Order: sequence, then structure tokens, then C-alpha cells
Amino acid sequence: MIDTIGRWFKGLFSSSSETQEAAKGSSVEEARSLSDSDYEFLFEQLLEGVGHGWQAPRIQRFFEQLGEQGRHDLWIDWMHRFATKVLASPSPQKELSERLILLANQTQYLPKLNEVGAMAYAIAQKLQQRQSQNPIWDYDGGDFGGNASEQAQQVETLTMDELLARLQQDEALARQVALQLGLDSSDPSAILKALIDQAQAGSEGEMR
Repeated sequence: MIDTIGRWFKGLFSSSSETQEAAKGSSVEEARSLSDSDYEFLFEQLLEGVGHGWQAPRIQRFFEQLGEQGRHDLWIDWMHRFATKVLASPSPQKELSERLILLANQTQYLPKLNEVGAMAYAIAQKLQQRQSQNPIWDYDGGDFGGNASEQAQQVETLTMDELLARLQQDEALARQVALQLGLDSSDPSAILKALIDQAQAGSEGEMR
């Protein structure tokens, strides 16, 4: 009889332990079940909040409300994949880099989340470095007539290399841009140099 009761207690505790382990494993599996699209959607919501003034406590609450899915190590893993995707895109991503820096600033003193912020800052730095190496120019179609709404629909973002090729192919555009910049020459190389000088002067002005 005593042996039977002893085996019953042993089985009870063994079963309880196995149940706890299974629950723990299920919880971790649930946290890992988020797809990259899910992470990206949540991250967009976070950056939207940061862009509208979220401070550190509100950011921390955002992750806490996600429960296991808000674990910083899982987010760091995803952010590595996110960085690869973003940096492979030719888009300038200026707004994204600005909000990533805001996120980094707000999380720098938050335990564990400061690692998420550091990763966000690293991505932003790479984006800004790419922008400085390959500046962009907004081309509105070369037609300075028409109303503002029509011109807004025609805006096209070009890299400097693409703009140079466009200027070389379109003499009328080269003359119009030269006129806009106040240049005597419509030489594409001279126009490109003037645009770069103008962009650098604007950046220096913002830094001051």
C-alpha cells in the first residue's frame, strides 16, 4: 500500500513538472511564431508612435504589452533580417532613418531595449551613409508650368547617376535645370556639380 502511494506521488510530481516544461516550450514557440511581416507591421506602429512623440515609458509599455512576443532577443534577430531588406532597397528611406534615431535616443537607458535601440541606430547610420554617398534629386518632370497638383503627381526621385544620364539624353531638361540653378552652361557635369554643392550647403546649414 505504501509503495503504491509513493509511486502515485512520484507520478504526480513528474506529471506536474512535464506539464510546466511543455507550457514553457509552448510559450516560447508562440513567441517565435510571429512572421517577419508581423514584426514589420508592429515595428511600423512603434516608429509611427515614436514619430508622434512617444517617450521611453510609452515605448517600454509597447513591448511589455506584447508579452513573450516583446522579448528583445527575438526582436534583435528580426531586426538583422529587416536591416538586410531595407539596405537592399534603392529607396532613400530618409523618414525611416530619422525615426530609427529617435527610437535609439528614447531607448538608450531602458534595460534590454537599449539593444533594440542600438540596432535601430546602426541601421539608421548605414542608411544615412548610403544617402551621403549617393545623394538624390527630386525631378518634377521638367515642366515648370501647370498647377501645383499636377506637378506633385509628376515628382520622380532620381539618384545623381540617374539624373546625369537623364540630362545627357535630354538637352531641353538640361537647359531648364541650368536655368533654375542660375548657370550659364547647360553641361550635364556642371549641373550635377552645382546640385551636389547645393545639397552639401543645405546639409551644413541644417547642422548649424
